[in-house]
Amino acid sequence: YHINSAVVPTPSANNGTLIANPLSASFGTQIFIDLFGQLWYRAISNGTWTGWSKTQPVLDSGYLSPTLINGFFDQNTLRYRKINGIVYINGAIGFNGTWPVNTPMFYLPVGFRPSSPTAMSLYLLYPNLASQLLQVGVNPDGTVTTLSVVNLVGTPTGSTNYSLGFAFPSP
Repeated sequence: YHINSAVVPTPSANNGTLIANPLSASFGTQIFIDLFGQLWYRAISNGTWTGWSKTQPVLDSGYLSPTLINGFFDQNTLRYRKINGIVYINGAIGFNGTWPVNTPMFYLPVGFRPSSPTAMSLYLLYPNLASQLLQVGVNPDGTVTTLSVVNLVGTPTGSTNYSLGFAFPSP
């Protein structure tokens, strides 16, 4: 329903849309969205309404693809996104030859960078049961770099690629 806030009491002084989900006369929910996209909700239980609660908007950049540099290549849809101040990086990255350490793989743009250096360790298991520990660093300048690669058991065979999956806060 379109609601004129001057006629029907709403949680906002602005006009908006009311979405009602009545389960019965005693149970249900309502959502009000004003013309500026602000959202409130309330529920009725046993005939008693709760007060209106304002929700925080979900801020989601959607998935973005980094530009890989220094010989690194995308193995499986490497991507990143930011949801409510948390940056998520996932996918797989590859390199032909010995994996370089302290060499930038890609850069994150402003708005997707941590405020201080961040490091994540990833455990990798290969089909031949060899395993490695990869440490990835993300710096305030946006550089995403391999900090170290340690063979734990055996020597990996086949192509050199790593599945990345980690998150960190970004102001």
